[in-house]
Amino acid sequence: RMRLTEIELRRVPNIDSGETLEEAARALRAVHHPVLPVVEKGCPIGTLSENELESSDRSAAITSESLCVADVCRRDSLVCSKSTSLKTALRLMRQHAHDRLLVTEQDGSLAGMITPMELLDLLLERLPEQSAGPEMASVHRIRGNQEVT
Repeated sequence: RMRLTEIELRRVPNIDSGETLEEAARALRAVHHPVLPVVEKGCPIGTLSENELESSDRSAAITSESLCVADVCRRDSLVCSKSTSLKTALRLMRQHAHDRLLVTEQDGSLAGMITPMELLDLLLERLPEQSAGPEMASVHRIRGNQEVT
């Protein structure tokens, strides 16, 4: 069984839950990531994207110093440990229709983030190049075999 420990996780910058929304907007622009994990004492509690900031901006909250990242971040992020199997990680993302999974170390701290496309790339790397399906007619002609109709 393949586990997430076997995957080189994409280390992404994160933002502390206590940061202001203005600081969060600057951080998102600076790192060129659509989503930042939100952490509290190093452990993930959610994610923050430009969508959450835009929603809060409409209510003029981005200029308010009374709100912080914890007030507007998404708290429904999927989180699992590095010891989780690849199959379980894929099932979680599919079942909950999420496009990212936050992965933690044994102590609960953020290890990284992974997306379905990264998991597909991993599977493609590990699949054998040989085809298990029927051979195309052109392969038979090249080999000099007679085609069976």
